[in-house]
Amino acid sequence: MLSIGLPGLTQVRYNEKNNSIEIRSGSKVYSFLPEFVVLYSSKDPGLALKPAEIKKVSYNVPTWTVTDSMLADFKQKNVGAETAGDGFDDKILRGKKELRTANLYQAGQNFIVRPERTITRGDTVFFHFPEEEKFTIHAWLLTAPATATVLHIELLPKSKGFYSVGYTGAPSFDKDNVAEIWQPLIWTEKRSPDLPYMTASFMSTLPTTLLNDGSSTLGVLASSQYIPFQPLPLLNNSQFGVALLNKSKRLQPQIFAPMLGGFQSLMEPESKFHFSFQLLAEPMSLTSTYEKISREVFGFKDYRRNDIASLNTVLDNMIDYSMTNYAWFVDSLKGFAYSTDVPGAVKNVSSLNPLEMAILRDDRQMFEKRGYPLMEYMLSREKFLFSLDSTQKIQSPSRKLKGPIAPISELAALYNIFGKQNSFYPLLVKKEFNSTRIRNLDDSEKGSNWINAMFLFKMTGEKTYLEMSKKMADEYLQKRVYEMPEAFGDPLYGSHFFGQLLQTIGQNI
Repeated sequence: MLSIGLPGLTQVRYNEKNNSIEIRSGSKVYSFLPEFVVLYSSKDPGLALKPAEIKKVSYNVPTWTVTDSMLADFKQKNVGAETAGDGFDDKILRGKKELRTANLYQAGQNFIVRPERTITRGDTVFFHFPEEEKFTIHAWLLTAPATATVLHIELLPKSKGFYSVGYTGAPSFDKDNVAEIWQPLIWTEKRSPDLPYMTASFMSTLPTTLLNDGSSTLGVLASSQYIPFQPLPLLNNSQFGVALLNKSKRLQPQIFAPMLGGFQSLMEPESKFHFSFQLLAEPMSLTSTYEKISREVFGFKDYRRNDIASLNTVLDNMIDYSMTNYAWFVDSLKGFAYSTDVPGAVKNVSSLNPLEMAILRDDRQMFEKRGYPLMEYMLSREKFLFSLDSTQKIQSPSRKLKGPIAPISELAALYNIFGKQNSFYPLLVKKEFNSTRIRNLDDSEKGSNWINAMFLFKMTGEKTYLEMSKKMADEYLQKRVYEMPEAFGDPLYGSHFFGQLLQTIGQNI
């Protein structure tokens, strides 16, 4: 046995009898096979990001053109005039509709390759594969002590065309037999892809997919040199992609390099393509494995250096900037311009920040020019996004003064900031608690939830709200925390901007 992987936790050996790479993780042994699939297309497969029709999620996925309508399983999401801005690319949203697939295995011709013999020399195992008409492939495994278990592949094309080599030898599982999964950026907990979607490297916060079977976390991790910090990572320079659902609809960490139709995938005869990746099996939770990879493989640290200025100076500079014309504050509309997304509109989401800065710095100008106008805005507007243009549809702005748009957490904070002297705040809070409101886009928010009940208790002291908060919090824990969701959308609070939940809490800490 040789110690490998993330040092100190796993052991590996190559089992010649079973032709498998065996990694011991805790008390279990996992077999990684030296198996690959080579995707090939003689014509450009037209790799492009397209908005997928995934329920309750706006998300772009890699897709490829197909000529056979039977393979065109991709349904492009229909988008209206209100869908724009917020980082969406109109070229993606409103690209022409054509026969496409989001199933990476249908992007090109599949060649399954398995070794016919192996040779071991020192700490390296060489795999020899049968010759193929379109290519030759080589692979070798490094199992040096105190290093990672690294697989190298080398592809030698025999015909001009587009190629992609996928590693498909990691252990696979039925969906019901995994405790947790992760594929960047949206498939988490037990939300499984419904197709073998690929995630391009530029969208991979870690260059892998992960699954946990209840004992260990498994993955296939690209070597760090294939995700350079510069140039800026984009689809057109992504050197690989990762996937979690395989061709048989089983969960299996996979990696493909290059992406078919993407950077470096067009190859000439007698050229060479090289790629390497690490096999992972860690006897710990998925979250702990993610953190360990981040820190020990990629050197992520919770350490900040004052390269330019102190944090206090940065804060002062930001506050000074917010009072200039460059901050795009529109006095007549009492809001910050949102014109880069919605021409002619302004958008505010809270008045607490400028109010707190005004109090902290004893800054009268900050209070009168920013804090007070934003507070009026949050008490009067119907939605965060406001536009006087009745023809503007992007992101569904409002032109109505049917406030307050301020969430209950902010209303409670304003009540406290002004010494509990304004009796209308408790009245507004109770009204909002017993109603439903659309604050952002077209997402409806129900006022009666455990967080808002807690704020009502803190504001009024009425224990009825405390008991209500406890009861609803227990229900939330049971449905959302103790039970991992298998579908998108929060079971109690909707689907959009889950981070607003944390923001709501953070506003009142």
